[in-house]
Amino acid sequence: MNSLKTFFKAKTTDELLLAALVFFLPFERIPSIDIFGVSLRLSFIVAGVIIVRALLVLVKTRFNLVRQDLPVKMLLVFVFWILVTVLIAINVPRALQVVIFTSFTIMTAIAVRVLYKPEHLKTIINALLWSALLVATFGVYQYFGNMAGLPDWATGMRSMYSWQIFGFPRIHSTALEPLYYCSYLLIPISYLLTQLLRKKTMGWKYPSLFVLLVASLIMTLSRGGVAAFIGMLIVATGMLIARKQVTVKSFGRVAGLVVASIGVSMLIINLVSREPLNKTITGGEKGSAGYTSQLKKTSLDGSGDDRGMMRSQAISLYTDNGRRIIVGIGPGQFGPYIQDNKADSVGGWKVVNNETLELLLEYGLIGALILGIFLLIILSKAWQVSKSTFDLQASVSVALIAYIFALLIQYQTFSTLYIMHVWVVIGLLMALGANSQKKA
Repeated sequence: MNSLKTFFKAKTTDELLLAALVFFLPFERIPSIDIFGVSLRLSFIVAGVIIVRALLVLVKTRFNLVRQDLPVKMLLVFVFWILVTVLIAINVPRALQVVIFTSFTIMTAIAVRVLYKPEHLKTIINALLWSALLVATFGVYQYFGNMAGLPDWATGMRSMYSWQIFGFPRIHSTALEPLYYCSYLLIPISYLLTQLLRKKTMGWKYPSLFVLLVASLIMTLSRGGVAAFIGMLIVATGMLIARKQVTVKSFGRVAGLVVASIGVSMLIINLVSREPLNKTITGGEKGSAGYTSQLKKTSLDGSGDDRGMMRSQAISLYTDNGRRIIVGIGPGQFGPYIQDNKADSVGGWKVVNNETLELLLEYGLIGALILGIFLLIILSKAWQVSKSTFDLQASVSVALIAYIFALLIQYQTFSTLYIMHVWVVIGLLMALGANSQKKA
């Protein structure tokens, strides 16, 4: 008992826990263990410890932070609201499953807010960059390994993303899906981008890592991710120009590195390509021609716009009933509604593939407004961090704000609210914004 007490009181414990959480974020599928239908990941285990640690801190302080911090209170209201919407669900077990996952990730964000201190930031950034380097390196190995014919167990490649389907692999490294991997990559890319835009002089490490990560993002073949990266470039550059942090030299350097990243990814795709087995997918095209063709398609078999169909069904469901517009249909209920409450034996429950629509449909206008106002508040507070002195916290604030904008773009092409790395970013934004208030 004494050792546990010492562990939770140690000043360095919070820093190590937060760094460990950030480091393990991209390890979604590798390594993980499936227990009772749930994929148990290292980030989940660390997050659980962090939540317990944060709860002990809150109890000790008599929950002062919960009572005084508006963003935290709004998140708790959102959790309460999604619990209320379970009452209108047609598939309660599915609804409760979504509520548990969503609540856990939201509690992680609040725990990050509780435990964060400015002196932890350097360690957190180091954990982020080292982790990104590892998974990006593995992703490149995954590409070459799959093209060389190594078995899936050796490369970690899911067969649905192999070269036999597309003519070249869609890398997803240690993540479950290419789009999740892409969504994660945007976090370290956003930080590197702010540093490269600001620094007058720069060594080789940050530019090299930037090229590796952006090339990896392109090789995921995620259309939403590519669009999100372009949006992030524009938003980050605009914010730094507004804060007078960009020079002509640094802007030119970033432009050159982006071109280099595209060149590296296209060079790999063109040099290392094989005849597709399924020519109905790529029309026999190889290399960058096959990549470009796939970038324009919205379904594997070319028979139609699968995501467009899901969006149309979501809009119809949402507008068919006035009550749904206000309160929604319940957590995770889009699939049960359009599948006659019967999960697909292979794909499970269908999703909208558009987070904005899914949020409105499942949680109604009330839930969407709560979450939307919450985001506006934390983004506004985080922006204030860079108002006076542009230090490391200000730089990270700009990077994370740019990431949220990029995520909003990417969220128009997929929909999963309970993504751990998204809520860790939100937790850090909440913490950075609260710290700016203390300085003021």
